[in-house]
Amino acid sequence: MTELGAIAAGNRAKAVLWILLQTGVSLVSCALVVFSTLSAAGCGDGCDYGTLSFAVHSAFTVCGGAFVASIASLILLRRRPLWWLPAIATGVVILWTVVAVVLVHIATHP
Repeated sequence: MTELGAIAAGNRAKAVLWILLQTGVSLVSCALVVFSTLSAAGCGDGCDYGTLSFAVHSAFTVCGGAFVASIASLILLRRRPLWWLPAIATGVVILWTVVAVVLVHIATHP
C-alpha cells in the first residue's frame, strides 16, 4: 500500500467513526427533543403548538439532513473522504438540539 493509500484509508476510518458517533448523537438528540415535549401535557391551551411543532420537526430534519450529507460526502469523496464533514455535522446536530429544546421550553411555559 502506498503512503497516499494509507492516508486515504486512515481518513476513511475517521470518517466512518465520526458518522457512527453522529448517528448515536442524532438518536439521543431526537429522543431528548421528543421527551421534552411531554411537558406540553400540562399546559393545555396555553402552549404554543406552532413553535412546539416547528421545534420537533426541525430537529428531525436537521438530524436526518446531517446524516444524509455525511453519508453523501463519504460516498462522493471515495478516494479522499473528509472526516471533518461528519464532525461538523455532529456539531450542527448538537447545536440544533439545544435550540430545539429551548424552543420547546418556550412553547410549553407561557
